[in-house]
Amino acid sequence: MEKLLKLLATIPSDKVFHALGGVVIFAVFNFISLTVALIAVTLIAAAKELYDYTKPQNHTCDTWDFIATCCGGLLGLLCTFPAHYHF
Repeated sequence: MEKLLKLLATIPSDKVFHALGGVVIFAVFNFISLTVALIAVTLIAAAKELYDYTKPQNHTCDTWDFIATCCGGLLGLLCTFPAHYHF
């Protein structure tokens, strides 16, 4: 557990915020469906990085930001499994 906490402490706060954004986007669109929520996370993450790419003077386009946002969406998906599936 200690190793995991040390690993988590090395994650830049920017990536944590992107992941949290992915969770929030997933939660908002999950009211429609799981598929729509995952698509929304992916499209919004891509749109954000495309916006950053077009505004290099103020923003930095980063593939890892896209990945972090999508991972947040996947985390949201993992959190919904007990509610949607009964084993």
